[in-house]
Amino acid sequence: MNALRFCASHGGVCTDSKWKPLLHQQEKSSSKPSCCHVHLLSLSCTCLHSVLHERTYDAKHADGKTNKCQHSALVMMRMMSKQHWILRTWLFLYLLVQKVYCFLPAPQNVTVISFNLEHKLTWRLGPGSPPFVHFRVQVYRNKRKLWVPVSNCSDLQMGEPCDLTTSFKNVYGYHLAQVQSFTTDHESNWTSSKFFHPLLETTVGPPVVSLTGCGNCLLLQLSPPTSRGLHHGLVEYFFREYTVNVSRTRDKAQFTIRASSGETLINYLETGAQYCITALPLPNINMKALPSGPHCAFTSQESVGTVPVILGLLCVLLVLAILGSAALISNGQLHHLHKHLSRTMKTPGAQEPSAAYMLALEPRGT
Repeated sequence: MNALRFCASHGGVCTDSKWKPLLHQQEKSSSKPSCCHVHLLSLSCTCLHSVLHERTYDAKHADGKTNKCQHSALVMMRMMSKQHWILRTWLFLYLLVQKVYCFLPAPQNVTVISFNLEHKLTWRLGPGSPPFVHFRVQVYRNKRKLWVPVSNCSDLQMGEPCDLTTSFKNVYGYHLAQVQSFTTDHESNWTSSKFFHPLLETTVGPPVVSLTGCGNCLLLQLSPPTSRGLHHGLVEYFFREYTVNVSRTRDKAQFTIRASSGETLINYLETGAQYCITALPLPNINMKALPSGPHCAFTSQESVGTVPVILGLLCVLLVLAILGSAALISNGQLHHLHKHLSRTMKTPGAQEPSAAYMLALEPRGT
């Protein structure tokens, strides 16, 4: 129930020249003021003067000192007479319900998370917030001394971070952001983050690693990660030098070297052994850095044992020799048998061999 309808229902007339235009303005305005403010304006109507024994509400409370729904309820209860206890109870309950629905919890834990100068603003939902609440983000411009909305973060849903990479371009200064939750009817208070310094608070790394073997050495190649927040000058600043830990897989023997971006040759290693390395950026200032994961490679191809190979070859040769000897012996016996048969057939009075005997003497496979 708005102010004018409330007055009309109780036979009152808004005669105050100061508040009547404000009531019309609040009802016709497209903006959505807090419901507590609207109720306090409605209480300034002189209809309460006639309803509550001609006791008017002090407009100063609604104008500047306070605009709390609970305070207005207490003031009204003091002004009400005992004869209007029904109206008093109804109004108290009405304002209590409106107080509950007016209040929209503000976001919590507003934090800027930065990796390689890519910044994202995150927050948590305020306790008791409705599931359909949305969020908007503003950043503070120190030169202009005002809060500026972030165009790509004007209507975010829960769990959707705000990308502030382009908003925090100045990596040498401090920045501030704030978040507000809102619905179609209400909006919460703003919750600000802590002051954020990109150059001091961003986390750099991990670097891109390539590792190959070269006999008794390893060829290591390091390069900075790709990021929208890094330009050439900052890449040189953050990824000029690395600490490289080299570990031999066989016995965990390890040592540490310094390397720069580009190719680095790690010499005097064991041939045919596997080594694993991790690389950590060493920025010029004290800041957080992430190491690369372990990358492993052999210095050369794994050596194959010669004894099994020799034994295998000897076995193959032995089998071939046995098969060859058996073939030669078999061919020699058949040839000798054919010769003996020929001589027997040429001898006078020799009987001609039977067909079965001749078939048995034929070489197999013919």
